[in-house]
Amino acid sequence: MIINPILRIAIIGDIVGSRLEYRNCKVKDFKLLTEYNFITDDTIMTIALADALMNGENIKQSYINWGRQYFEKDYGPNFRKWLSSLKPEPYYSFGNGSAMRVGIIPYVARNIKEAEKMAIESALPSHNHPIGVVGAC
Repeated sequence: MIINPILRIAIIGDIVGSRLEYRNCKVKDFKLLTEYNFITDDTIMTIALADALMNGENIKQSYINWGRQYFEKDYGPNFRKWLSSLKPEPYYSFGNGSAMRVGIIPYVARNIKEAEKMAIESALPSHNHPIGVVGAC
């Protein structure tokens, strides 16, 4: 998969912030990349969504394929359970995962209506609570 500039920026931002996740860091002067930075579950799901949208594939199946390939990442417990299921079904999540993976949509959508449709479709496999859908939008 060719990684477009928008996706590349999202991935770099995720990696830069990875070592500060779950920490209340107010320092603005720090090294961007260190040996403690890493690719997170959000990067994996962003790539999964990009792969599906750019190749016309099923979004849910792409999440499953990529998520299982990188199962060691720090997925939330419910999403991990979803990935592990033989028949993954939406679990009414309103977590921020649906919002964290949509950075590719403005790049591939032709207009705002299509972007909203893609955002909704990207949320529904797992984050089908109305707040989860709104987060993706």
